[in-house]
Amino acid sequence: MLPNPYLLAGALAVGLLTGWTANGWRLNGKIDEMVLEHTQAVQVATQKALDETTRMQREKDDAVAKAQAQARTNAAAADAARFERDGLRDDLAASRTTFADSTHTSLAAYADTLSVVFEQCTREYSDMAAKADGHALDTTTLFNAWTAIAAVK
Repeated sequence: MLPNPYLLAGALAVGLLTGWTANGWRLNGKIDEMVLEHTQAVQVATQKALDETTRMQREKDDAVAKAQAQARTNAAAADAARFERDGLRDDLAASRTTFADSTHTSLAAYADTLSVVFEQCTREYSDMAAKADGHALDTTTLFNAWTAIAAVK
């Protein structure tokens, strides 16, 4: 007796549908694994970027705090220098009126004192100029290094 062709076609259709569904589940499983791996990789990269951003922000905040502290120190030093300058200006103005009544010996001693003070000022300004040159060189070196590092990234 011959098998029923409808039954045979139905069994074949059920078999094909079952195989197709099982293969779909298998492929969906692979896709889910790939999505999970990608999501985990994105999460790790995002955490690394966040950590690097946090580190750079901390470095920037520290640099700004140091710069602000240095600015306060410089402002205080400038105020002290202005106060000293104004005092010297007042002393010089007052001494001009007494020069007419001064003796040759006292004027010579005053000129010697001014020479010593002028020499000290010259030495301090020379030291400051050397420090400024060193600072300018350091700034240029750091800027060039930063530019080179930034170009690499």
